[in-house]
Amino acid sequence: MTIAGGTKAALAGVGGAIRPVVTAPDVVLSRAGERVDPTDTKILALAADLLATMRAAPGCVGLAAPQLGLALRVFAVDVTGHPKTVTSHGPFVLCNAEIEQATRWRPAREGCLSVPDLTGDVKRAGRLVVTGQLPGSGEEVTVREVFEVMRRVASYEREAESGPARKGDVFRIALDPSLAERELGWQAEMPLDEGLRKTYEYFRGL
Repeated sequence: MTIAGGTKAALAGVGGAIRPVVTAPDVVLSRAGERVDPTDTKILALAADLLATMRAAPGCVGLAAPQLGLALRVFAVDVTGHPKTVTSHGPFVLCNAEIEQATRWRPAREGCLSVPDLTGDVKRAGRLVVTGQLPGSGEEVTVREVFEVMRRVASYEREAESGPARKGDVFRIALDPSLAERELGWQAEMPLDEGLRKTYEYFRGL
């Protein structure tokens, strides 16, 4: 399952609302965010609201919970169609993110919905490794691991390449079917490798 696919599956049936964006100098924007339970229904609702609010703002590629007035460690990202995008995972939400590695620092021009009508050059990492959890998840699976499985399944010869960093670029996420098991009585019956193989074979047969 892709990062965007994991987010979409977790938020299936959860309607997102467009919410007001908090602007500076509101103190919530500088407050340290609290860890969250990614399987909590309130966090799933927040994830849906983040995506809906982000989509309503033209040009927005990322939005965090503090920008909706909540000091929580949850943010949404979607760089699809951005002119500087090298690769895109599609729209997704990440909880409890932690930066594991940041290298290749360089300045980049950017803006922020919480600081309207202002852009500036901000020094960002050209390569960023992040760990975190998808809403409704727990167990971690890296994007690189998913890529390597798909590379084997599809007999794809090229190695993974890391392009320039983008705002919200995420290299590691987490998937956990426990929410579906608890709410729907559904249980995962196959490992990641087999699930990806069957998914690939299905789309090859369309």
